[in-house]
Amino acid sequence: MLHAFLSILMIVTYQPAGALHIVIEPGNEVLIDGRSAGFTTEAASGMLLDRVAAGEHDIVIKTPSGAKTSVKVRIADGEMTTLNISSIGLRAGRARGSDSTIETDIVTDSRRCTLSWDGTSISGDADGLKVEHVAAGTHTVTIICGQRLASGEIKVPANAIVTIAPDFATGTLRVERERERSAMISVPTPTDDIMQLDIPLVWRRAIANALVSGIHIEGTHRNGDDELVATFTAPAWDVMEDFVLALRHQNEVRGVDFLRSGPIANGIRARVVITFRMPSTT
Repeated sequence: MLHAFLSILMIVTYQPAGALHIVIEPGNEVLIDGRSAGFTTEAASGMLLDRVAAGEHDIVIKTPSGAKTSVKVRIADGEMTTLNISSIGLRAGRARGSDSTIETDIVTDSRRCTLSWDGTSISGDADGLKVEHVAAGTHTVTIICGQRLASGEIKVPANAIVTIAPDFATGTLRVERERERSAMISVPTPTDDIMQLDIPLVWRRAIANALVSGIHIEGTHRNGDDELVATFTAPAWDVMEDFVLALRHQNEVRGVDFLRSGPIANGIRARVVITFRMPSTT
């Protein structure tokens, strides 16, 4: 009788659930179905949630600068779901959804090694040295451990994890294996928003180069051949001032004037007119 009661209790109370590993750089906030789950960490390579209710969930990632993206994910009962997301990438510029990973299999007495590709380098422990956000294509890769070096041309397919191993005796690299990885999801940044505006490229570059953390653009409209009226938001007035000062120091900008500004719920909003040094060309 007691065994039957416990069995019924387990059936009533059991809630199907699975694990979710969100792989992303540290410092990003994760929201699940509108509720914050905390911030990603380096120790967890993002965020590891041991128990998430089975079914479909809305995942929102917020970067420290305020940019965000959302994705739907389906959790299966008793299974681990991995979601790879890139907020910026480890290179300059925006990471692509088709980016891949190069990981290494190094046998060496040296504790630390350096991995270089296309003129960019990272250093770390020989065990587990890898680089994320590598664009698909052929790359010149070099591995240096102490006084030993191996290099070669490595073909990296899209959405893949490529494991390479150095042969220090011959100075060459070989691909040990390739496996598919889930596609990266790129979080849009304020720079992305600006570079998509329908204004001359030199204007877009000037504004993007002046950006400081926390600045977001709400809208723009042209005012003649050399002026742009734009609305920006910032978390605090000093952030807005730093941005406007940086704008005024751009070679393409002749002047920046405030039209109006005022507080909003999470900071301030300012409408400015930017005057450029040259007539617009598209």
